[in-house]
Amino acid sequence: MEDERAAFFAVAAAHSLDTLHHRLLFWTCAQECDYTCQHIVTTRRLEAGQPITQFHGKWPFVRVLGMQEPFSVVFSLGNLLAHHSGLARLRERVPAGYPMRRFYELFAYFGMASWVCSTVFHTRDFRATEQLDYFAAGASVLYGMYYALVRVARLDLPAPPRRRGRRVALRLWTLFCCALYLAHVAYLKLWRWNYTYNMGANLVVGMVHNMLWSYFSWKRWTETRQNWTVWPRPTILWYNFMIKDSQDLAKTMKFKEIKA
Repeated sequence: MEDERAAFFAVAAAHSLDTLHHRLLFWTCAQECDYTCQHIVTTRRLEAGQPITQFHGKWPFVRVLGMQEPFSVVFSLGNLLAHHSGLARLRERVPAGYPMRRFYELFAYFGMASWVCSTVFHTRDFRATEQLDYFAAGASVLYGMYYALVRVARLDLPAPPRRRGRRVALRLWTLFCCALYLAHVAYLKLWRWNYTYNMGANLVVGMVHNMLWSYFSWKRWTETRQNWTVWPRPTILWYNFMIKDSQDLAKTMKFKEIKA
């Protein structure tokens, strides 16, 4: 009985290569056999009352249309659409002359690039797609810290010709973040592909990013007592926060110009 079941799965693996979407996603005969064997082993373990185990460091997800991790693909596409929708609303509601708009637009581009790479990686797990996913995610997280300090310290504001301190500070901050990212990529590519280090690096940068926005949110709330200043984390709501902040600051700047 077991031999017949194994033969059935082997035939199924061979036939699955005949489907167009499997060939388009570069599934090979060896990979098909590996996938099929994983599910043979998983089925037998469940029948024996044993827990599901990982293979090659990954759980044996059921493939859909050739995609290795379909739920992760759907999640990544959802975040991609959230950034795309947020960018459209940002351009519609934030004045073109607002100094932070270009930084917010770059935030959307980094986010979309990150989730495109994530979608590709979870569709097909290759060495190249894994590295693109990690590097794009790292760039997105680092840019989040970058533009957070730009907004909190108002490094985006144009400086008078005789007062170049803000302009110099922005250039130095930009060079520092670029150097930090290049060092991060160089370490992973040229020295050691270290999952623990990568997770730790992103965690530290993300914590700095969150602390900057938390400080900014608390400061704005003490000044205005408006509910929108309590910053939300979900992407689709985060754009609302940036839009509200931009509109509120634009009104303040106009009021100061009229008063002057």
